[in-house]
Amino acid sequence: MDRPCRGMPRQGRTAQSPTEFPDVRLQYQNIDKRHQSGTVTNAGTFTNAGTVASLSNNTGGTFSNTGSVTGNVTNTGMLNAAGTISGSLANSSAGTVRTTGNVSGITTLTQASSGLITVAAGHTLSAATITVNAGSGGISVGAGSTLAGTGNTLNNNATINVAAGGTLTDAGAINNNAGGVITFANGGSLASDNNNAGGEGISNIGTLNINGGSVFANAGTAGGPFVNTGSVTIATGAKLDVTGVASGLSNTTGTLTINGTLVGGLINSVGGTVTTARTGNITGAVANNGNITMRNGVTGDTIAVTGNFSGTGSLTIDINTQTATADTLTITGNSSGSTAITVNNLTPTVGAATNITLATVSGTSSASDFKLAGGKFTIGMYEYDLSYQSGSFILASRILVDPKIYQGTPGLLNTFNYMQTLEQRVDGRAALAGQAG
Repeated sequence: MDRPCRGMPRQGRTAQSPTEFPDVRLQYQNIDKRHQSGTVTNAGTFTNAGTVASLSNNTGGTFSNTGSVTGNVTNTGMLNAAGTISGSLANSSAGTVRTTGNVSGITTLTQASSGLITVAAGHTLSAATITVNAGSGGISVGAGSTLAGTGNTLNNNATINVAAGGTLTDAGAINNNAGGVITFANGGSLASDNNNAGGEGISNIGTLNINGGSVFANAGTAGGPFVNTGSVTIATGAKLDVTGVASGLSNTTGTLTINGTLVGGLINSVGGTVTTARTGNITGAVANNGNITMRNGVTGDTIAVTGNFSGTGSLTIDINTQTATADTLTITGNSSGSTAITVNNLTPTVGAATNITLATVSGTSSASDFKLAGGKFTIGMYEYDLSYQSGSFILASRILVDPKIYQGTPGLLNTFNYMQTLEQRVDGRAALAGQAG
């Protein structure tokens, strides 16, 4: 007589709950995890350490992967990712993705969910093409982590927040599009064309914030540009290093706010604006054909250029003719071109016989390098004009007439009050004429 198999019910006995025969259930689960030839649809909890062909992780589902998914993944639930995904990853609805290790092999990563994709500290999430859709929850790159595009391109239309020492990199271009916000909290790296092949650059149409530390920007050795037509802000104490970009930072029609330091060259084109809230530093050559402005209603702001300064753009500054103070541009290098200085006088009715320094040049310079927009102007008895004095461009004040004349005029006019009639005034002049004869 045949004996019943171990783990199977004897004849005449009804199988009870799955826990009664745990060996059978566990064996099935282990086979399931080692290989799935079709698409796994999950709304519960699923852990894969083997191979899954493709995955649809639905709302309410949690899928944890440390193995391999050989096809596409769609996620509207919770995806804990590590290992390899050899297809697309589409995160949508309210789905969330969090790395539990390095993730590679993704062909197309699309973030369209109101939930967040998190690259946890120290991990790398890589995909050939990365797209962050407008209105999505964006991507959080943890401390020391990397979001890497291995093909072409990284397109951001929402939010990418990069923690201390994090990296955004792509073998192609990095495009921060209109509505996109990329924020570096404390240093890191921003690098396009990391395979030095196509000359793809970094384009900012949205907002790029350098909030702390030093962020190194690199566009490869094939000459990729870094172009700003949106807004770039370097916070106090922070640095944006563009020495890895052959042409430096090109600010075309955008706004560059420097409250910290820009390391490397700057091309400020027609339509571009460079500004500071208090003190901005540029370590590198500056070609200014746009507007550099420190106008904010207070004097004492400074933009310091350690390098040569050239161009035919404008410089807008606040001055106070009552206190003889102003914003200043300091150049440790040579100056050339013809920059028009526009002054915003905070005390337009009060002048003083004191000169005001607007710009200084430590290297070679000439009187034609800067000019006063609109020419000289007067306040009361004082005339102001731009004067060049050995590398300093000074708003010089001079008195138009002797102030004693102004002081004596009221008394002279008052004598006419004692001559009541025209005859008296005429007779007075006649008498004086006779005495003279």
